[in-house]
Amino acid sequence: MGRVMTCMNLSIALRSCRSFWTEQYSHSENVTLELLEVNTSSLEYLRLKLRGCYKQILVCDYPNINKACLDIYHKPRHVAWVPKLLRALCKTKFLWLQVSTIQCLIRAPVLDLPDFCNLIQLQLDFYSFKSRLLIDLLHNCPKLQALKINISEFVLDYWYGSYSYLNSHKRNDWTQPLSVPNCIVSDLSTVEYRGYRNTPEEHEFTAYILQKGLVLKTMRIHAKYCDLPLKGEVFKALSKIQRGSSMCRVEVD
Repeated sequence: MGRVMTCMNLSIALRSCRSFWTEQYSHSENVTLELLEVNTSSLEYLRLKLRGCYKQILVCDYPNINKACLDIYHKPRHVAWVPKLLRALCKTKFLWLQVSTIQCLIRAPVLDLPDFCNLIQLQLDFYSFKSRLLIDLLHNCPKLQALKINISEFVLDYWYGSYSYLNSHKRNDWTQPLSVPNCIVSDLSTVEYRGYRNTPEEHEFTAYILQKGLVLKTMRIHAKYCDLPLKGEVFKALSKIQRGSSMCRVEVD
């Protein structure tokens, strides 16, 4: 079945201090709307799930923002304004970026991340682990205490309208950071990683956190596959790494 093309000359405004917006369009529809307006300075909680294509977004300063969850499909127009939305949400304490939102950031030609000065918990859902983007985010989260990472290998690609399977087991895009993000040294106490496949890039990242995390208490790894030998291999490899924190406990399940 072909994709349905729909154009709507309208805007959607979210003005409540607790705003939820989930569209009802199906995956077969290609809906274009003129404007998404999130224009309330009293905003405390924002959850956006967007399937349609929004040409523009209108935002303001949100001094009271506490939690934000963004599931914004990675269409070309969204790539341009997702960073703008993040800058407006920079004072949030809890931030969850779901898979398609991460893809918007990855595809951005120039990524200008804000300083998340109040952020204490960050959850990131990746199609495929991207350590460079993650380190860039950590540099901008000076007070981060908890980091949650989820990995999914299946991609619904809205640029091409198809599913694809990502296999990056043999790739290693890890680059040693020139400087250690402040949060790793001073505040990061918990890291939880779901969907861990023990790729070289994943291992390098977790080793880096274990070595540099001076206040780290828990590194919790959930292996991608229910494979006891793999779990044993992961635990053995991570147990050999010298830890920056004497309090740190490594859990693998």
